[in-house]
Amino acid sequence: MPVMGGVVCSSLGSKSGLRWLTRKEEKGERMILLRNAALMLVLSLGLGACGGEVSSEPVSVDVSMTDDLTYEPGDLVVPVGAEVTINASNVGEIGKHNLLVIDDVFSGEEKIQAKNAMAADPSIVLAQTEDVEPGNSESVVVTFTEPGVYQFFCNIDGHFVNGMHGTITVEG
Repeated sequence: MPVMGGVVCSSLGSKSGLRWLTRKEEKGERMILLRNAALMLVLSLGLGACGGEVSSEPVSVDVSMTDDLTYEPGDLVVPVGAEVTINASNVGEIGKHNLLVIDDVFSGEEKIQAKNAMAADPSIVLAQTEDVEPGNSESVVVTFTEPGVYQFFCNIDGHFVNGMHGTITVEG
């Protein structure tokens, strides 16, 4: 604010938008501005604390495991923080399947890398079903705490490399 002879020019409180304030009035105006700024800071911090961790209603997803060595659907989208139940049903007639959810993504050609990664760090396996016989189902529950892309796949020999894998995109 410009100062002229002990008074300050301010745009507060006049029809023309400008009026002269004494130093005492200037101090009062600054105190009001500081109080309002402090209030805004406290409110924004309080609201930020309320929204720090995203949580959602539980989500249930049905996934079919087929004789064509696919999952239907093959790509899932879920919110971060939600407890996700994946109901894996073996709708085939030929053989068993399973479903593993891992904290990484590999292509079909990288099956050996996936096995090596799981052997080196078993914690990348977030959830897994037992082997599911044709006509049966099994469920797994996982909560994704970070947004990103995760993978699920069948760990039975030959299934992953022939396309039995999908992705879970966690948004939030």
